[in-house]
Amino acid sequence: MIGAGSRAIGLARPLLARGLIAAATAAFATMWRYAGFAFTNSAFLTGLLDTAYTLAFAIASYWLTIRRAPLSGRTVIVASGLISAAVIMVMALLTPLHAYLWLLLPTVVVGVVLGVIYPAWYSQLRRGRDSNELYRQLGPYEAVRVVAILIGTAGIGLVAHVLGLEPATLMIAAVFAVGGSVALTFPRSDPDDIPAPQQTETPPRPADREIDHRVRLLFGLLAALQLMLAPIVAVTPVLAVEGIDGGVAHVGLLFDLYSAGGVLQFVTTRAAAHGIGVRVLVSAPLALMLGSATAASVLDDMVSAAFLMVSFGFGVASIGTLINAEIQSSVHESERDQHVATFALILSVAFAVGSGLWGLAADFLPVPTIAIITTVSTAVIAALLLVSWRRVSGRWSKSGDPGRCTREAGGIVSAATYRLKRTVFGWHGGRKLTTATFVG
Repeated sequence: MIGAGSRAIGLARPLLARGLIAAATAAFATMWRYAGFAFTNSAFLTGLLDTAYTLAFAIASYWLTIRRAPLSGRTVIVASGLISAAVIMVMALLTPLHAYLWLLLPTVVVGVVLGVIYPAWYSQLRRGRDSNELYRQLGPYEAVRVVAILIGTAGIGLVAHVLGLEPATLMIAAVFAVGGSVALTFPRSDPDDIPAPQQTETPPRPADREIDHRVRLLFGLLAALQLMLAPIVAVTPVLAVEGIDGGVAHVGLLFDLYSAGGVLQFVTTRAAAHGIGVRVLVSAPLALMLGSATAASVLDDMVSAAFLMVSFGFGVASIGTLINAEIQSSVHESERDQHVATFALILSVAFAVGSGLWGLAADFLPVPTIAIITTVSTAVIAALLLVSWRRVSGRWSKSGDPGRCTREAGGIVSAATYRLKRTVFGWHGGRKLTTATFVG
């Protein structure tokens, strides 16, 4: 796993590095989606690019953390930025060939190197921070990333429209290189700061089993939701190029609206911190998503499409951030990278499979028909999510005092952490977390 270190690092440098790489990644995604559809005229092959990227990203992240390789987060971020820059620069030079293969290969390589650094962003955030501070900063940390995606998506559309594909692609490579170079300013991790693998395993306590069951359940339902939400990626290039007779700038605009909705996820995290129940936090964005999908399937115009993108961006980011906050705040440092990688794997594989399947469907079915199918399917999955979440949360009242449960393996006192989970998911009567104690 990637060592987090015990010395706190200010947020400015990680935010700058992550923002630059996130903006470059979003710009690169806009380029491959437009170029893929322009080169092949196939929504399936365009969606296949997203499938290849997300699978490469998730598998690389999961493989690294399962191996628990003691790599420095600083080192892998620098290396990934420079490797991505080199690969995209080669792709830019080969763009005039209009060859699908030279879109697919760089997409896979970039997916792999960015997957390797995914846990590193969170290990840098966790350095020297307790659970209380970690949760407070996770929302802004994710919001800044989404803002960077927003800027990258909008900016590359305009640049490519004015300068062309090749100069815009070279600019993306430069941003990757700068983002990786910023990580050179991060403090080095001390070897003693990297947690040693546990030699013995403590039998799971009842409260630990409750947590593991709840996380697995939410992961499964979230994967199903991602599978249904994948048409956002698969059909947007079709809408932009064929529906409104647009180009790369229009593709960027629609994805920009999706990112703009994602910025609003901070509303959900603030509500969670104030003790709002999970059924409200999940029901509100899902209702918004379902309403916008229904409107888009009936009206089939740009206004409804814009509202669809914003609402889906908000819903996906809100639910994902809630679950990510749960993982980051509930497990020991030695296990967090592995849980984060599992989260990325489940999320990415479902989205990757959905992108390919819905891309294939978009070659044969009109977009309004796809919107109706996904609306009904998402409603069913949302109902299962809320019912299951309620059943699992109800068990807490029968589990005794979770504050008395300690997780001896790894030396973490779980009283504060369990209170955090109750606060985050609205099971603690609105009381806020005030302490977080870690023992070595």
